[in-house]
Amino acid sequence: MPLLMAGISSPVFAQGLPEADYQADRHEPEGKDYLSPGLLEAGQNWLLSYSAATSWQSNLTADNMGGSSGVAFDPDLSVDRTWKLGGLSLSTTIGSFLSLPSPVPASTISGWYGTVELNGGEAAGAFSPYVSWQPVAVYGGVFDANLLTRHSLTAGVRHTINGTAFDLSAIFAPTNRAGADRTALHLSASHGWAWGRVNMQLRGDIEQRWYERQAETGTRREVTRARLRTRAVVPLDPAVDLQLMAQWDRHWSHDKMWDFSNFTVGSTLVVRLGF
Repeated sequence: MPLLMAGISSPVFAQGLPEADYQADRHEPEGKDYLSPGLLEAGQNWLLSYSAATSWQSNLTADNMGGSSGVAFDPDLSVDRTWKLGGLSLSTTIGSFLSLPSPVPASTISGWYGTVELNGGEAAGAFSPYVSWQPVAVYGGVFDANLLTRHSLTAGVRHTINGTAFDLSAIFAPTNRAGADRTALHLSASHGWAWGRVNMQLRGDIEQRWYERQAETGTRREVTRARLRTRAVVPLDPAVDLQLMAQWDRHWSHDKMWDFSNFTVGSTLVVRLGF
């Protein structure tokens, strides 16, 4: 990932725009489809989730400045609830995160995220339209300097065919940082199956992004992002999951600073409590 950028002197806030944008991507909520049935069927109105993720990443720092591999610890705490509104459902989430990379501890980041989604039905039975708002904010250090705040406004449709869930959406994502506003078209497909007590999931994403027009050239930066991820979810307790994950993430762009890849393997302990 592009991380250390020329012209930024403070090592704690060394994240340039591509890195801050990527970190915001990492911490947008993705729903709860990756949790085991026991964690999803808690039955309470509110659900408190804590995850402690530790991963090895092939590219913790900038490719063009001698990027290195390393380990990141990413604890996350969130609260969510779903309301039924007749044939519709309203889902809400608010959470905070911390990312502690090694061997580059000066690149510690933190932040918060949320989601408000209005869903039009069950994707398994028919096409399910939805609209959502997902704010996410990234800070250097532990809630120190704000690096990026983004508001993703999404309209999409979901459908499940033979156990494979598809999601097609259009996204407009304004930010508080010049050069970072973007529009996008996104398609994802995921398939899950049970292997004894273990729940397996394979997910692929492709997204075409157009960033705001650059004043100096009058052109738009275009980035294509692809991601392939496999996850094994092992229920340790009705309220505790152990997740094992491997993920490949690739960004293509004519702009060298936005062209990078990252391979991640790691484990996550997830605890969910209803109240």
